[in-house]
Amino acid sequence: MTIAAATLPWRHAWLIAAASMAAYTFLMVVYQPVPQLGQGNGETSLGLHVLGMWINFGLSAGLVTFFIYKMAHALRSRDQALSRAREAALTNLLNNAADANPDDITIRLDWNGEEVIIDIRDHGPGVAMSIADQLGETFVSTKSKGLGIGLFLTHATINRFGGEVRLYNHPEGGTLTEVTLPRNQPAT
Repeated sequence: MTIAAATLPWRHAWLIAAASMAAYTFLMVVYQPVPQLGQGNGETSLGLHVLGMWINFGLSAGLVTFFIYKMAHALRSRDQALSRAREAALTNLLNNAADANPDDITIRLDWNGEEVIIDIRDHGPGVAMSIADQLGETFVSTKSKGLGIGLFLTHATINRFGGEVRLYNHPEGGTLTEVTLPRNQPAT
């Protein structure tokens, strides 16, 4: 039941719990007592004991199904939200590269056992050295109408995932944005 509650949709998890309860009820009704373990004159107390076990099983099955399902659902929702945030951060960096030069963008992906590295290179004018160190740390923008909020939020999002964003002026022109993300989620 625990695995069903953690992995299956709500209705299916409850169907598994109901099937388990039905099987337990069936076994309770058709059981054959072991004569060597019989109490002799304690049939009533044994019947109440079995009934108590049945009620306990039913309550436990319901509680386990409910709470494990809710926890698994919360974790799945959190993972989806984190995935959307990571996607938005990368989309912002791609939009910045497209704003600099929409005709020539190079994207390179590399990975090893510990991290994933995404290089986004545009062939635009590059970043002025006077503000290069401030990009992403404060609200500084290279765009005439930009406020620098997008890059700031991208830095914050990637840092939250245990990664980092670095911007370089490429020797052949343009800006090279390097995003490094850990392959495993950092402990929070």
